[in-house]
Amino acid sequence: MLGENDVTDRAGFLRVVAQVRRELAAGAPIFENDTLPAFMEAMEAWATDWPGEFENPWALASALVQAAAIYE
Repeated sequence: MLGENDVTDRAGFLRVVAQVRRELAAGAPIFENDTLPAFMEAMEAWATDWPGEFENPWALASALVQAAAIYE
């Protein structure tokens, strides 16, 4: 997965989304939340729990997508 500083623009965000989609479709064992409801619930939980701030909205969007796949 890409780190916060690795995503600086829309293209970087799209790479993250494509990577997560491919890994979910392939049944990658690292994904805790492999259904849409579980994924969305984890996204909401991570966004609620995350104390930090992101100056770059593309980094925030990427972090949300990546966290939603594994956040418990």
